[in-house]
Amino acid sequence: MGRRPSARHHPVTPIPEGNFIPFRPRSYQRPLVQAFSIDMETKRPRTRHGIWVMHRRGGKDVTAALGVCLPAMAMLPGNYWHIFPKFAQAKKAIWHEEETFLDRFPPHWKPRRLETEMYVELTVPPHNKKARYYLLGADDTETVSKLVGTAPRGVTYSEAALMDETVRRLIRPALAENMGWELLISTPRGKNWFHKLWLMAMENPSWFAEPVITVEHTRRDSETDRTLGRYGEPVIPLEEIEEDRVAGMTAEEIDQEYYCSWEGYRIGTIYGDLLRHARAGGRIGRCPYDPRKPVGIMLDIGRSDLTAVWFYQVHASEIRFIDYWANRGETSTSTIRFLKEQKPYSYARIVLPHDAKEQRYQASESVVTEFRRAFRGHVVVSERFGVQAGINAVRKFFPRFYFDEVTCGAELGPNIPSGLDSMGNYRRKWDDERKTYSVDPVHDQFSHGADALRVGMMTFQEGLEFSEERGPPEPTKTDFQRMFHPSHPGTPRRARTLV
Repeated sequence: MGRRPSARHHPVTPIPEGNFIPFRPRSYQRPLVQAFSIDMETKRPRTRHGIWVMHRRGGKDVTAALGVCLPAMAMLPGNYWHIFPKFAQAKKAIWHEEETFLDRFPPHWKPRRLETEMYVELTVPPHNKKARYYLLGADDTETVSKLVGTAPRGVTYSEAALMDETVRRLIRPALAENMGWELLISTPRGKNWFHKLWLMAMENPSWFAEPVITVEHTRRDSETDRTLGRYGEPVIPLEEIEEDRVAGMTAEEIDQEYYCSWEGYRIGTIYGDLLRHARAGGRIGRCPYDPRKPVGIMLDIGRSDLTAVWFYQVHASEIRFIDYWANRGETSTSTIRFLKEQKPYSYARIVLPHDAKEQRYQASESVVTEFRRAFRGHVVVSERFGVQAGINAVRKFFPRFYFDEVTCGAELGPNIPSGLDSMGNYRRKWDDERKTYSVDPVHDQFSHGADALRVGMMTFQEGLEFSEERGPPEPTKTDFQRMFHPSHPGTPRRARTLV
């Protein structure tokens, strides 16, 4: 069994007399419970921020509810939230399911369930103060927004890696005002915002964070396990993992679900497997702009939504994505200005979505007319086609794709993901009735970058030629340094540079 570095330890909060809580943590659960215990002098949690990454079926929710939240309630009664990725998941898997952690709330706290608002009301001795334990869904932002004013004392985000980060941003000000705590628990789902938060927390002493906890680190070693005669057994036996493998679980899924690999991809994503292969094959690294060659761009223009732009060059059989840009609230006019004034590229081919032919509200001309007047190069309007046809086109060309990890992997602002994150999190809708993914992709902040690439690849042209307006510029010394000298400050030392 691998040995994990020890976490920051604190003594466990003494629970007020008469408030017995039926939870005895195992050794791998104890550091989390200790970190969130209440400081008896300040009457506040010793840690206000925590992130816990563990394999599936390791007891994340039970530990958060019984080991962290209930002791906090015993000391500081109030409102506590347990948020799941979807409200339907919280309702079906926890609220209506038999024998969940809700059934282990102390009976002398007189737990009373309120069906309409889906919370448990508790009367906490010895002063009989009221506390509420809410089950919520990250997809039900309307309810979350209404409850923000109730000033939660603690919030648990269950399987946070499957959530949109927006819900956490919505809740954080209320927690800060109330000096409340937050705990994010999850199994990895690729290198998304949750992964970046975990990396930050591992370096931040004000956060509780540990290295990932895999099936190699978890054993049944609590006093309860001893009573049940299972002391020392692994939480997930290797035989169960092998059964999942035989049943069809891929090696990548097993690495992600049981061994907490960040290199996997979120199940249901459309390009996650292709991105993983691209990274393994060295096709995500550095491929800087070559001023000797023209640049093509693929756009998805949205005034109320994100505008997304991919910049690419063709080198023999390789399609190199040298840059990516996205922003909210852009018009065709502001996008053109940005492309001309903020980017140094010589454009050869500009692909616009099919609706660029339409004259938009309060606009004097269509998007394509404006672009063709601004760029004398080849401005192409894609025909209208099915979404799946575009996805198939992207998947067909993907083995030829190379991505610059610096320019295509950088976040561009709040809730504006990078190009690589957009591709990695572009996913299909989940059909809860049929228990499978539908053919329709989810429309969210990740879909715009994926849509731009999808539209562009449906009209992809192998050859790119400089337009009449701008020929190849004279390369500067910096351009040559970046192309031929990987040690130049503009190119990370460890990244592969394509020439």
